[in-house]
Amino acid sequence: MKGNGFRIFLAVIAGLAAYFLMIQEIKTEIAGKADSSIVLRIDNKLSRLEAFAQDRRSFEAEFKVFRDETIRRLARIESLLENDRGKK
Repeated sequence: MKGNGFRIFLAVIAGLAAYFLMIQEIKTEIAGKADSSIVLRIDNKLSRLEAFAQDRRSFEAEFKVFRDETIRRLARIESLLENDRGKK
């Protein structure tokens, strides 16, 4: 009986391995048959993604400048308010 359980286990493992191997082979075959229009579409999407990332980097730089200017302004306002409180 113990031998039968082991054989069933091996059969299940072999079946799963064959299944995943077949799926991988199908993916490889489909990738090999990729139409040039699909490749062009993917290339366009990658270009847009790259442009978006570039815009985001420039936005981050602009935001850092805005943040620093705002912090400077708030510090100046705070010092003015402290000077006004000290005078009163």
